[in-house]
Amino acid sequence: MMRTRYSCILTVLSLVIAYYFCTSYWLYAQKSGSNNTPLQYATSGSSLNVLLESTPYPVKVNDSSAKFKVSFLKPGTSTVQEHVDFNLRMYDNETNRIFQATNLTGQPEVPLHATEGVMTIPMLNYKFSQPGQYRVEIPVYGILFNPIRPEFANFTLNVVG
Repeated sequence: MMRTRYSCILTVLSLVIAYYFCTSYWLYAQKSGSNNTPLQYATSGSSLNVLLESTPYPVKVNDSSAKFKVSFLKPGTSTVQEHVDFNLRMYDNETNRIFQATNLTGQPEVPLHATEGVMTIPMLNYKFSQPGQYRVEIPVYGILFNPIRPEFANFTLNVVG
């Protein structure tokens, strides 16, 4: 009986340690940009985690086919948070705004609404003219039809030549 209990405890501890190391490596890989995994950051108020994926990867200069998939997750989980009001903005290395997703709707002051908690934003006719680092800002304005004080998730996008 005691041996079975110790065996169960050791199994659980092994799983926790394995999870910790796998998660740590995954987060390191995301931040270092070493692979094609999505970038994930918490919003400034920690109400949501935001995942950002680019297609194609990496984003290239003069490519007008770039799209960005934005997914909203409940904090500390992999569960998608439905009904999120947000925007997606891009800035060059001099902090000039070069793109705003709500401009595509013709109503730049009205947030986008991710009904399913996931939305793909096409860049349409926009092309990055220079390689380098760009800042992607995703402000969140509401969750489940409830307005919140805006919270922001910020990402660094590397555009290659």
